[in-house]
Amino acid sequence: MAFFHDHILSLILFTPAVGLIALMFIPGANKQAIRWWGNIVMFVSFVVSLPLVFWFSQESPEQQFKLWKSTIGFPASARNTTSE
Repeated sequence: MAFFHDHILSLILFTPAVGLIALMFIPGANKQAIRWWGNIVMFVSFVVSLPLVFWFSQESPEQQFKLWKSTIGFPASARNTTSE
């Protein structure tokens, strides 16, 4: 459950993409199967996004579901910021 909680935004983003990849293997002539698969993927994507509603805290909304970015390299104080 920790993986699901830590990567919920990525899972919500990539669930439809995985469904699209699987959709490529359904023959184009089978329109009914394409419709069913689209509805199933849409429903799964909706179910995957539901925990966001229950995990959201009203006490500190500014700290919910942030994207943390880290850089690798020299610290900012060691960089040469002068232009030559």
